[in-house]
Amino acid sequence: MNAIIPSINYHLTKSCNMKCKFCFATFNDLGVVKHNLENSKKIISEIAKNGFTKITFAGGEPTLIKELPEIVKYAKELGLITTIVTNGAKLSEELLLRKLAPYLDWVALSIDTLNDELNIKSGRAINGGNTAITEPFFVELIEKLKQLNIRVKINTVVSNYNWKEDMNAFISSVKPDRWKVLQALKVDGQNDLFQDNFEITDTQFKKYLIRNRSALLSINNAIEKVELIKGSYLMISPEGTLYDNTGKAYTYSEPIIKIGLSQALKQINFDKSKFIERGGYYNYENKNKMREKVA
Repeated sequence: MNAIIPSINYHLTKSCNMKCKFCFATFNDLGVVKHNLENSKKIISEIAKNGFTKITFAGGEPTLIKELPEIVKYAKELGLITTIVTNGAKLSEELLLRKLAPYLDWVALSIDTLNDELNIKSGRAINGGNTAITEPFFVELIEKLKQLNIRVKINTVVSNYNWKEDMNAFISSVKPDRWKVLQALKVDGQNDLFQDNFEITDTQFKKYLIRNRSALLSINNAIEKVELIKGSYLMISPEGTLYDNTGKAYTYSEPIIKIGLSQALKQINFDKSKFIERGGYYNYENKNKMREKVA
């Protein structure tokens, strides 16, 4: 079966080691969700069977899932391009990175600002406390990922905390394969308690883009205003349901392992034209990993 689009995001857990106030994947509207490895594999099998070619594992923070290396390996063995979205903190553990590296094509690092004070203020710090990840950490980590033939994407959420930030020098220095810049999105049940703290206007978002124009022009990029984010992603919740972000709050399909992915897709809203407009189609193949596999 041909997929609607090539890629899908699977949020493995709602647990996170940070407390970002603007996070629109807290899943606070869900109860306690315990990760089930067997169910995850069934869902990944459904993804491969339905013609998707790329899977992105997110959270919460996916590196908190102890079975993550096994999950990524399983997806890779089914022929999927593999990505994780992470704040990077756990990737300082050599054992974890060593287990992931052979089967991981991309790492998307969440980097909103290089200002420690602003990171702490926004909750982008360990357990929402006073320990933020510093710029030298990211520089070293990105270099290590490149040495492991893992492609690097940087995801930046632009909010009231960081819209005046100048990231040109950093982006130009570390040279990620892709830079995704997203306008902070309010979602009821996810982050609405802090909306007055983080929401920005379209004008403020535009000023951020102008300020960082040099870096954006130098690399592959994706720029996503609020209205472009809504309805342009296919996403699976930690409960194993597809979910839809076109409304004020998320709506969920029935469980994928119960009805199958093809049926679940009929229960959510998706706009392929928005996926195309936000640059969803790009060259995400990892030729270095492909050469390793052939070798």
